Amino acid sequence: MAHFGIPNKLIRLMKATMENSTYCVKVETIMTDGFRVGTGLRQEDRLAPSLFNIALEYIMRQLSVQTTSTIFHKSEQLIGYADDINIMDRIKRDTSDV
Repeated sequence: MAHFGIPNKLIRLMKATMENSTYCVKVETIMTDGFRVGTGLRQEDRLAPSLFNIALEYIMRQLSVQTTSTIFHKSEQLIGYADDINIMDRIKRDTSDV
């Protein structure tokens, strides 16, 4: 996030919403005791899509993935949706040896 110029105050606020969180699980009418989770985002966290997009943008810039042109003229494809990313690479094979 700092890489994109997001102010430190906002970065600290986002971290504060995720650190030291306690979770409970409810099964029918029974609630478990609280437990801590050290990684990941909370279920249905409103920040998750934005954080995913920031992370994906950073990765794409580091990998220098070509994002222009059409699918027929690119050798690599990056497909991202929700929390899934697929990176595919296409090469032409020499079939004269087959």
